[in-house]
Amino acid sequence: MADHAEFAAETERVRNLLNPKPEELKTPKRFIKEGPCIVQEVKHSEHESYLFLFNNVLFVTRKEKDKYKIFIAMTMRSSLKIDDYSTSGADDELATSPNFIVDAGKRKFIFKLEDAEQKDDWKREISAAIEGEYELDVIKPVFREVDGQNVWDVRAGLNPEQLNLLDQFHAKVAARDPALDDELRAWADDACLCRFLRARQWNLQDAYIMIDNTLNWRATERPQDIKYEEVFHAANGDLYISPCRDKNGRIVVYMRPGRSPDDPNVRKQYVRYMSWLMETGTRLLDTPHTAQEKMIWIVDFADSKIQGGMEENIRLSRETINVMQNQYPERLGVGFILNPPLPFYVLWKIVSGFVDPVTNRKINFLKNKKHFHTLLHYISADQLEEPYGGTNKFVFTPEEWKNTYFPDAGGESSGSA
Repeated sequence: MADHAEFAAETERVRNLLNPKPEELKTPKRFIKEGPCIVQEVKHSEHESYLFLFNNVLFVTRKEKDKYKIFIAMTMRSSLKIDDYSTSGADDELATSPNFIVDAGKRKFIFKLEDAEQKDDWKREISAAIEGEYELDVIKPVFREVDGQNVWDVRAGLNPEQLNLLDQFHAKVAARDPALDDELRAWADDACLCRFLRARQWNLQDAYIMIDNTLNWRATERPQDIKYEEVFHAANGDLYISPCRDKNGRIVVYMRPGRSPDDPNVRKQYVRYMSWLMETGTRLLDTPHTAQEKMIWIVDFADSKIQGGMEENIRLSRETINVMQNQYPERLGVGFILNPPLPFYVLWKIVSGFVDPVTNRKINFLKNKKHFHTLLHYISADQLEEPYGGTNKFVFTPEEWKNTYFPDAGGESSGSA
């Protein structure tokens, strides 16, 4: 969990700017973002505002002399809803402006930014705050000793309604196949079932449909048993698990699409390799002992070309998204797409339609190097690779990858790797 001392300086800086000093900042909190915006409450006048976002509160302020006077303090909670704002009025400027709406139930607020990039940044950060991504100190994982090891007690962080749903979910999974093998039964633990429930907004029936599909997939595909010869062509350095972690202990995955030649052997193994990567990454998280469930993805398009036909790329994208999103739900912490080329936006417009909206909001576009400093907000310099503003000198090599993950593999050719 985060150390309060880490956030004290930023908290104090903002407290000195705000008038009056808000009670919500009495305890130092994680500072996320600030900047100008026009805020309009639906059917009310709009104001030139300045926003301050901390891990669980958004302050909407107006500048008065050298202070910022708060006129809205909005606590980030799961009941809030956020979406793009649109209107059918042809003459309404908001219909074509970069804006979004936060629905607090009785009150709705329109946030209007200068450009679409800033809108996306604010929408993403507010969404993450609503979903509790930054709420590091609210529900601390509880650990209990089991056979001499500290094990995450998932149930200690659930409310009575969630506990009831979890118990019902376990019963449905057990009734699905009383002969479920021990391996799959161990896989479907409390943390796993909670991830499926969260992915379906705690709708029990929807979560069951999702996990039923995954249990069938795991029984057929056996991702935990993938062999070296099934994936070595795809392990060429375009996609790999970094030995480093982010500031919260999350796995960091690097992806560099299109750096290698468009090899049919790579494409043939790619989806299987993605299954191996997700299975291995989640195992390395060691969730039962760390309570950490998510990964960070850094996807860099620099010097790459989108190869193959559009139809083939869409097919491959859909298959990999299915693995990541449907077979390993709630495993993405945040994703960064760096240096996206123009053709990528054409592909993304199609592919993003297959991506869950919650997942979509976690994707950050960093168009060039001047935006890479954002990565240091999540990953310390000694854990971030040098090309992205860090000091870590790690370089992927197929041989080291093989020795690390497949030490018993024979002398198979490294192929395109």
